Amino acid sequence: MNRAFSEWLDLLGTAKVGHMPDPVAGFNFLALLYRLGAWKSGDFIVDIGSGNGLYAVPLATERVRYVGVEPMRECVEFCQRVFAPYDHLRFMHVDLQNEMYNPAGRVRPEELRFPVEDGVADLVILNSVFTHLERMELCRHYLSEVHRVLRPGGRAWVTWFRHPPNELSADAGRTVFPEWEIMDALRPFSIRYTAGGLTTGFHDQWWMVVQK
Repeated sequence: MNRAFSEWLDLLGTAKVGHMPDPVAGFNFLALLYRLGAWKSGDFIVDIGSGNGLYAVPLATERVRYVGVEPMRECVEFCQRVFAPYDHLRFMHVDLQNEMYNPAGRVRPEELRFPVEDGVADLVILNSVFTHLERMELCRHYLSEVHRVLRPGGRAWVTWFRHPPNELSADAGRTVFPEWEIMDALRPFSIRYTAGGLTTGFHDQWWMVVQK
């Protein structure tokens, strides 16, 4: 099933909770990751914090397997409805406690286990995840889960707010970590690509592709 761009816009506009996905941004992002060799046809892609399907839209017509994992149940139900015609796209709810998105969640973030088997993912996406985790020990736990589910040579997309240039912050709305601490947490991976994060712009995140 190949939907027209206008149809995607109409469908995505019916989301009641969370951010409305920008299909153009989603396509541009996946195109960048493709050019960087982070994914290819036939891959298994895991999207942590999948929201209302920003990255599922450009993957709807690709020959991949995709699992979106999201703590907001309403977003998962929305995606299950909107992407129902695409059997290769699955969405899973994890009742994760998060001060910003799911404060009443029952799963403590330090106990989260990604609902994916060991060593099977080709790409794990964590876009704007570490920017809300507040504590580096939680980031390290998430990174250990990324390492667990990736196949050897698999890659992950991660984003951060770093100091400098930003002021340090443990706020869930915009967490900022020291650059040295980020680099130390990424020691289990090799860094393949970085961009951005050089200003204090509110949305200027440090983009990274890392490899197991």
